[in-house]
Amino acid sequence: MGEKERLGAMIAGYQRMYGILDEEMAVIMRMSRQTFMKRKKQPETYRVEELLLAAKKFKVTLSELMNGKGKQ
Repeated sequence: MGEKERLGAMIAGYQRMYGILDEEMAVIMRMSRQTFMKRKKQPETYRVEELLLAAKKFKVTLSELMNGKGKQ
C-alpha cells in the first residue's frame, strides 16, 4: 500500500472506529462534504490543517495518522 492509500485508509478506519459519517468528518475538517469526498478520493490533496483537525478528533498525533500507527 502506498503512502497516499495508507493515509486514506487510516482516516476511513478511524471514521469507522468512531462512527463518524462523511458529512460529520467534513465539518470536523472544516470543509464542505463535496471537498471531503474529493480529498477522500485523492488523499494527497489534504492540507496539513485538515489533517491536524482529524488527528485531534481521533486523539492521535499527525505522525500516527499519516504513518498508520496508533489506536487502530
